[in-house]
Amino acid sequence: MLHVSRGVRWDSDHVVTFSDELQTLAQEIVRGGFLGRVHIGLDYFDASINRVAAWVIGARNTLRALLPALLEPIDRLRAMEVSGDYTGGWPSWRS
Repeated sequence: MLHVSRGVRWDSDHVVTFSDELQTLAQEIVRGGFLGRVHIGLDYFDASINRVAAWVIGARNTLRALLPALLEPIDRLRAMEVSGDYTGGWPSWRS
């Protein structure tokens, strides 16, 4: 179980925002192969907006963070790293 929430102050809102921290968290989940084991729970409290809207905003931001992580060519990147090819996509005309 993973509870995803925005860092809060005592009077702050909790709706998950699209941030570098959220993107990094999504990358770690996907790169580690933990999608099948991790259950992501979202905080959806925000006193200034409707609770359904807050939940939708948080869910959308979480999905926006997961999508690029899911589209990464992880197997290719790992193979390049193992073979020592740290510039695999670099154009040949540059070398």
